[in-house]
Amino acid sequence: MKLWLAGLFLIIATCVSAQQAGKVTLHQPSGLESLVEKHIAVNEKMEGIPGFRIQIFTDSGNNSKRRALQAKAKFRMSFSDIDAYIVFQAPYYKVEVGNYITRLEAERVLNKLKEIYPGAFIVAEPEMEIPEV
Repeated sequence: MKLWLAGLFLIIATCVSAQQAGKVTLHQPSGLESLVEKHIAVNEKMEGIPGFRIQIFTDSGNNSKRRALQAKAKFRMSFSDIDAYIVFQAPYYKVEVGNYITRLEAERVLNKLKEIYPGAFIVAEPEMEIPEV
């Protein structure tokens, strides 16, 4: 019994001494701080982030802008919670919807939209709006 109590005392003393405050010293390479500052400066200039959207409409020729505006309006009537954008890449007017950080997010929405927009597909967006969380 005495041996067991001595062992218990030794374990408790070790735990108590291990919990005492210590000092941590951080050593970092020279130039690391300036690299972090450059990274912050580049990110502050960015107006968006890379991500994905779903293209539901494309057209060119006479009245293609008007048809794109109509397609956007029709989409917004059915899906008011998803942002829609008119994109012009000569000679095409396109309607792209959503702001998705991952392709998987875009695919989930695409599967729902395929019933109404069977020709819809995912497009990479180099700099889109940052989605609200």
